[in-house]
Amino acid sequence: MKTKIVSLLSAAALFATSASAISVDVELALVIDVSSSISNTEWQIQKDGYEAAFRNPALQDLIANTPSGVAVSYIVFGTNQQTRVPWTHLTDAASATAFADSIAALSRLTSGIGGLTEIAGAITFASNSIASNDYEGTRKIIDISGDGKDNRQPVNGGFRTVQQSDANKDARFAITGQKTADAAQDAIDSGIDQINGLPIITPEVDNADLQIWYETYVLAGVSPMIFPANDFDDLAVTILEKITTEIDDPDPVPDTGATAALLGFGLLVLGAIRRRIKH
Repeated sequence: MKTKIVSLLSAAALFATSASAISVDVELALVIDVSSSISNTEWQIQKDGYEAAFRNPALQDLIANTPSGVAVSYIVFGTNQQTRVPWTHLTDAASATAFADSIAALSRLTSGIGGLTEIAGAITFASNSIASNDYEGTRKIIDISGDGKDNRQPVNGGFRTVQQSDANKDARFAITGQKTADAAQDAIDSGIDQINGLPIITPEVDNADLQIWYETYVLAGVSPMIFPANDFDDLAVTILEKITTEIDDPDPVPDTGATAALLGFGLLVLGAIRRRIKH
């Protein structure tokens, strides 16, 4: 009898927690690389791009026209991770502008974040953040942006080392990306719908294959999308395109009774938004 009572109480607590969550159309974790490969100028360009996106009138209109709004957070990562702008419910131009103001007010962290590029840890951090926030989204999305591959590698019983510090690094610590792919799959298994990527291709970092690496190891879930930026000069436009596409829930496939006008509208939307989906 005691076991049954405990089970009932646990179920009731779970129901109460679920019932108290705020329903939104999308939970979107923006996860941004601030590792040592990101210069101060590039850090500012990234921040400005995200700020500008949420001030954009078209994106604000899109948010205002969602049935329940969207929940968004701004997370940064290097070796470690930190939420810089907490989960915020955006429902209109005013709330989107306030979120942009919060991004604009950020200064670069000088300690605690670390200089490596720990994408696997960032994915896990974002997944846990979505699971523990106050929202329940119809879609749950993690968005990773950065200019490098995950360069912390598992070695010797789970301990990790800096790949670049080892004389035999090419043989011993090749960046296979498997731990990143494992973290991505764990996030999907825990309830995340989609992990998207914004690789920043820069000649300074010699990362011409970064898009392929993201497609292979970072992207996961249902129809994940990739939005490569050609250097930081292309970043602001790519950020806006990415967030717009993620928030804009695709129209369902029309049934046999759908009108030709609806089909034509859908084609116009597809033509206007360059959606790049991993195949």
